[in-house]
Amino acid sequence: MHKYKTYLHFFVQVLDSSRPSSVSYDIIKSLHDPHRRAILHARGIQAINQAVKSIAVARREWGESKEQTENELASYVRMHPSEELTWACTLEVVPFTPQPEPPLQLGEIIEYNSSTHGVWIPGEVMNLNEDGTVDLNIREQADPSRIRRLIEELRVARTSEPDLVAKTILNKLKHGQPLMLAAIGASSVHAAVLGIALGSLYLQEEYEMADISFRPEFSTVELGSNASNKLVTLRLLLAADNLHKPNSDVSGDGDTTVSTAEDE
Repeated sequence: MHKYKTYLHFFVQVLDSSRPSSVSYDIIKSLHDPHRRAILHARGIQAINQAVKSIAVARREWGESKEQTENELASYVRMHPSEELTWACTLEVVPFTPQPEPPLQLGEIIEYNSSTHGVWIPGEVMNLNEDGTVDLNIREQADPSRIRRLIEELRVARTSEPDLVAKTILNKLKHGQPLMLAAIGASSVHAAVLGIALGSLYLQEEYEMADISFRPEFSTVELGSNASNKLVTLRLLLAADNLHKPNSDVSGDGDTTVSTAEDE
């Protein structure tokens, strides 16, 4: 006889004017109970953007908590076919334990994505610096079986087609290539999230139990030499998860829906 773990769902309605700090508080509060899962409902470009920013804030605060030393927070996104025209989706936030990346070794051949050349370039690790950077010796030729590919960053523009983003995600993750989406602005984040949702659906057509998780975080991009010219980027680290079973029905089993506070 199989036993299945059941969860109470804590629903949060994310609005265009919802504040990420308020939503992140609700997320973390719900996850302090190991039998609960936070479910965010968002409709439209701005609301989905606020939901993703809220998860990024919650991830940062969760990671800074002294109580959490092993777990991070990951998200799964669902887009309901009946509400496709309104671009409504739900985002489930769950704790998970990431698999540590093996440390780089001297002499190891890695392949990194060059923003200058726009291509993957193999390089031999010559020195491991104390600040976490590495010195590389560019290799024009290398045995493909020896190459370790570092994470690839895919920039999602506000005009990116979600279906194209989904197919790119699917192609990368199916072949075991680590992938991160970078998005600046609400429209870009919206395209990225819908791409992940569609990518999950395509993946499940081939692997019934498969799913795609994403972990959003903030980073700052400086424009030119002027330090005041900065853009905040949302980076979403993706992973294909063959063990996670999507919730086919998240209605009726959770707490009363919580509407987040609006900006004053």
